[in-house]
Amino acid sequence: SDVPAAYVGYVGRVTYDYKSRYMAEFNVGHNGSENFAPDKRFGTFPAGSIGYIVSEESFFPKNDYLTYLKLRASIGLVGNDNMSSNRFLYLPDAYSVNDSGWLQQSYNDKNGYIFGLTNTAYEVAAREIRLGNPNVTWETALKHNYGVDAYFFKDRLRLSADYFIEKRKDILIQRNTVPLFIAMGGGLLPVVNMGKVDNKGYEVDLKWSDKVNDFSYYINANVSYSKNKIVYQDEVEPNEPYMWRTGNEVGARYGYVALGFYNKDDFNEDGTVRDDLPQPALKVKPGDVKYADLNDDGIIDNDDQKKIGNPKRPAYTFGLNYGVEYKGFFASMNWTGVAKCDIMMSNTYRDPFYNKQLGGTFYQYLVDGRWTEETAATAEYPRFTYNSNNNNMATSRVWLKDASYLKLKNLTVGYNVTSPKVLKAIGASKLTVQFTGYNLLTFDKLKVFDPEGELTRDDNTYPVMRIFSLGVNATF
Repeated sequence: SDVPAAYVGYVGRVTYDYKSRYMAEFNVGHNGSENFAPDKRFGTFPAGSIGYIVSEESFFPKNDYLTYLKLRASIGLVGNDNMSSNRFLYLPDAYSVNDSGWLQQSYNDKNGYIFGLTNTAYEVAAREIRLGNPNVTWETALKHNYGVDAYFFKDRLRLSADYFIEKRKDILIQRNTVPLFIAMGGGLLPVVNMGKVDNKGYEVDLKWSDKVNDFSYYINANVSYSKNKIVYQDEVEPNEPYMWRTGNEVGARYGYVALGFYNKDDFNEDGTVRDDLPQPALKVKPGDVKYADLNDDGIIDNDDQKKIGNPKRPAYTFGLNYGVEYKGFFASMNWTGVAKCDIMMSNTYRDPFYNKQLGGTFYQYLVDGRWTEETAATAEYPRFTYNSNNNNMATSRVWLKDASYLKLKNLTVGYNVTSPKVLKAIGASKLTVQFTGYNLLTFDKLKVFDPEGELTRDDNTYPVMRIFSLGVNATF
């Protein structure tokens, strides 16, 4: 991170316009990155677009219903040279130097670089942390976009709609199918161009604005949808076909299918699970989570995990903006929403005794929804147990929550002082008083924390705040 990044590139653009009716544009970039070897360093990325305003044609009927119509399309190639914080991906290998602390911890004070028979101090050392790949180069994405813009009713209603397709290939990844027994584990493997992901979706924006005497207003609604699919990610063939991650979305959730909770009737007198039920890999008791045996082999193990939910990134994003103005008074609001997205509860949100040294963290929803003999028919969460319970803490639909929400993001109410007497009295040419509220209302199914925020290991992310402000803006 102490070495400045270096990029070299050339860009060019050609545009064409004829009578504001036929339009075309061509762009090209020739870019070089320090992350690749000299003969792989440069990539050429062209893009082109065309537009046709049909309403400018002589044959287009002049009317007040459809006053403007534009068709447009674009296609372009873009590149990416970044993989997390990894740099200089083509170098022969990478080392971590002065690494005696790692060696001492790794070998548990039993092995490492110690010189002499009586010396117990570990000498500074270097270790190989990643092999280079001289053939690595740009990952690319071919993007298509097809759209239409239309105005109706004397331009008061405006519509913009887009459909897009993206095909990303040669994605920078590290191999997953190289066996560990050849000592080529995770961080040591070189970066290669192998991943493929397809993405497609649409965006629609609709706005109505009008003015009646001194009263003006607008309302703007938009929605977008995007769905991607992993085409290739160098995945090891799983034991069961439903375990494939290739073919699903990036970031999709995987885990066990929960069937509820064990009850007393599920056990023999000696406390073991009945023979006619799938046998869990861990010892369980009444109130523990019961999982589906997806492959019907009579055992609950890792082969019984499948896709159980959506990524955190929403498939749908909504927006609604509204504003009014009347004789100096004005107000506006902004609503946002997302759908088809999930959050996986973890750590303190899953285990009430996660911080045992601090006595644990008891969230009310876990207390109210836990399994007891009295709540067995309605329980949402497993029984409480102070001891570690890997069966209940396993990733499953029990801990996967719908992160959809509808939120009043902003609300502004104010007044523009227009009275010449008032402005003259204070020596101002303009005076505005306004109240603004941020993150005022949230409607969601989660009910535990703001679904717009991020869930971290230590529960220390600064929450999304509700903010109120009252301001005066004067121009003298």
